[in-house]
Amino acid sequence: MSSTPGVAFVVEGTTDMVALQALVKKFLGDRDVVLRSLQPEMSEAFQALPGTLGLGWPGVCRWCLQANEQSEGNFGEHPVLALNAVVLVQIDADVAATTYGAGHIPDPFPDCPTLPCEEPCPPPKATTDRLRNLLLRWLGMAAAPQGLVFCIPSKELETWIIAAMFPEHTWITGGRLECGKNPKAALQRRKLTPRFVEGGKPQLAVYQDYAAAIAEQWGNVTNRCSEARRFENDFRAALAARGLKPPGEC
Repeated sequence: MSSTPGVAFVVEGTTDMVALQALVKKFLGDRDVVLRSLQPEMSEAFQALPGTLGLGWPGVCRWCLQANEQSEGNFGEHPVLALNAVVLVQIDADVAATTYGAGHIPDPFPDCPTLPCEEPCPPPKATTDRLRNLLLRWLGMAAAPQGLVFCIPSKELETWIIAAMFPEHTWITGGRLECGKNPKAALQRRKLTPRFVEGGKPQLAVYQDYAAAIAEQWGNVTNRCSEARRFENDFRAALAARGLKPPGEC
């Protein structure tokens, strides 16, 4: 690993990448860091490049299965872990309710079904624990190697947007934040400004404009979302294990 630490991202989509990179910068403070987009591969303008493995959870699944194959079932020895302080892999918890067929992926484990794997919510952890095991299965691992961090918002990363940007949203006041289905629709359904979701799709330009604001409000997110707090704790622990801590931390 070079003297300048790298953080590599394997995520569902472009708006996820924008938000998570802003959060990682916050976690690292003023420390120099190289941010690398592994999946989807993206241009500097956050546009998915041609030939990518695909967007959404199927793209993440394909990347993991490919990495497993490349490392011959030992992802802990994969070069991407040697080149980066942290490899961050993100899927949304709503993946637990889907099937491989819905993602146009042949079931990699037909003798031991792994999807769907959704558990009742609350607690969110019941489902996200199963998805962590699924990610490990895709990577051919029994346990996460040093430097690998999972990020699994419940039910979607848009839950964290609600927590950060809309403190009066009924999902917060009604106590259903991490267990409400389809937070994208919840963002679109209300006349909220800024409009993070339009026509059922997250708006990349809006995420880019407000990524810093989301990071500034991260404390509100971790106070309200257990999986956000878990992600930050895991990320900081991974940095510490690599001998890296944000400036100012002992």
